[in-house]
Amino acid sequence: MTTRCPGGHSHVRIEGKFTKASAIYHHGLTKFLAGHFARALKQKSFEEEGRAEKPRLESAVLNDILSQPGWEVLKEWKWARGAHINILESRSLVALMKHLCVSGGDCRFSTLLDSRVAKGAHAKGRSSAVALRPSLLRGCSYAIAGNLHPAYGFAPTRLNTADAPTRDRPLPKASTASILDHLSTQEVASLHSLQFSRAVAGWVRLTLLAAFCTCPVDGCSTRHPPPSSFHGIYSNFGFWIFLLLAVSAICLLTNPIWTSSWSGNKWIFKTPNKYLWALLALGVAFGALPCAHAMPLQPAGSGETQRAARRAGTVLQPDRAILASTRARREQLLEAFDSWLTEHFRLTLEELLGRHALDVETINDALVAYGKDLYQSGKAYGRFSETINAITSKRPALRRQVGMAWDLAFNWVVDEPHEHHRALPVSLMIALVTLSLLWGWAREGAIIALAWTGALRIGEVLQARRADLILPEDAAPGVWYAILKVQQPKTRGRAARHQSTRIDPIDIVQLLTAVYGKLVPSDPLWPWSPATMRRRFSQLQSALGVVQGPERTPQYTLSSLRPGGATFWLQATEDAEYVRRKGRWLSTRVLEVYLQETSVSTFTQRLSKETKSRVTDLCKQFPSVLKRVQFFKENKFPERSWPQLW
Repeated sequence: MTTRCPGGHSHVRIEGKFTKASAIYHHGLTKFLAGHFARALKQKSFEEEGRAEKPRLESAVLNDILSQPGWEVLKEWKWARGAHINILESRSLVALMKHLCVSGGDCRFSTLLDSRVAKGAHAKGRSSAVALRPSLLRGCSYAIAGNLHPAYGFAPTRLNTADAPTRDRPLPKASTASILDHLSTQEVASLHSLQFSRAVAGWVRLTLLAAFCTCPVDGCSTRHPPPSSFHGIYSNFGFWIFLLLAVSAICLLTNPIWTSSWSGNKWIFKTPNKYLWALLALGVAFGALPCAHAMPLQPAGSGETQRAARRAGTVLQPDRAILASTRARREQLLEAFDSWLTEHFRLTLEELLGRHALDVETINDALVAYGKDLYQSGKAYGRFSETINAITSKRPALRRQVGMAWDLAFNWVVDEPHEHHRALPVSLMIALVTLSLLWGWAREGAIIALAWTGALRIGEVLQARRADLILPEDAAPGVWYAILKVQQPKTRGRAARHQSTRIDPIDIVQLLTAVYGKLVPSDPLWPWSPATMRRRFSQLQSALGVVQGPERTPQYTLSSLRPGGATFWLQATEDAEYVRRKGRWLSTRVLEVYLQETSVSTFTQRLSKETKSRVTDLCKQFPSVLKRVQFFKENKFPERSWPQLW
């Protein structure tokens, strides 16, 4: 050890009479040497602590769960006498197992403990500590008796919500964001398998939340949904910048970036980890970029503000415009196809369609095999065709590449005996309307007349409301016809979004005015279920004798109204373009599917003489019945009394 002389005094040469005196130990020198030894030992302990690996006990997933809302106090009690904290934690777990056993048992459950001793002892079922044996034995007994299968996790004391009641404090305020909302089950399991120290676990959760939320200042954006997988995170430039800052902070927390030494009478601080300082400076410099990069566009002006408020809560789907029910049905079909793929191809739908380069041949083979299986099991053709549509909607690039699947579907249609919806003749329509009015079914008669004369889809009529039906009394003077606005047209994604149809026959307009004229705009034209309308339509046909086969099933369905009206208007006008516009078909080729002039002209050959006589008599009585219905409606006669008043 060498130390410079501080100076300020004269030196004496040690020789002669001074030799003996120099051999004596001086207290100042002893204190000086002891001080150096103490500082050296302290510096060595600092270095050993810095190199020692900190315990990794925490899970970012469990910490996130403990920070979420929904926790509530189920049971609380006071211990009769004091004991070690590990023993009390073990007894608390036994109390939980007793509660589950009494409640019925036979379950799997997860429990979080902030005592590593109690967690490890119950996980192994044994412990060398004699004081823990009673609670371990009781816990094993409850697990066996109640068929309980626990999974143990570590809950840090600072996040353990169960500690709040024991300290007479309310439950801690819950976090508003969670990483579990944006991760799949496999990703959650992978993240939970990684154990971190206290500091690193907090930074990992913070980094993931900042990456998932488009603006960490205002919370997760509701208009810009966060990425749903780690792949989406890695493609975010803001994520990498924030990760740079996070790694810098983690390094600062886990590795000391300064060292110190004593030189003379002062401390000298050195920073050998200069690269960490550079990394931290770079992260701080660009730390604000994620917010600026992910900040959603803001409305400019009152018009954009109103539109943004109106669109709030609506999530656009990147597919063709379809009804919500159709989208839900396709999701069910995709789940069924996914289960079939897993069983027969050892492949999931996500693996089949989630590849960057689609294997078109494998996809076609899977769809063809699935279609053959559906065909052999007696399933309907629509299930297979909608499955193909659902696949192409999920990956639009496949729309022109699944020809093999569509070829199988076309062969399915050719092989199946197919019959269009039979067109309802005009005379039979009038007879059904007259009979429904005689029975007091005014709504049924109006629905049949409206759908037939307007060549409407029956679903468009059943979903309509009074505000959608424009009667002459609702329009300008001189308007003698009625108009029905279609709210959700089938072809809204390929044709006009706002569609309507015109009702011309004056007697049908009078019937609609009598039945619907006094309704409130929000009242539906058909207030009951579609099944009720189908059942009553069948009852009307059975009363007329329009049935077929030994089972006497009705010959026509509600879908017969649209082709019946189209066929009638073509025969009456001889103008296919007029009929196409009235029925809102996209092309004349589609219209030709609905035209059934031959079957309409020869339908009387399938009726008995008694049925023909009933149909003819009812058609003749329609004008007089209509006048009486108008009288009944004007004087508010209840419809259930009509059959007794004829």
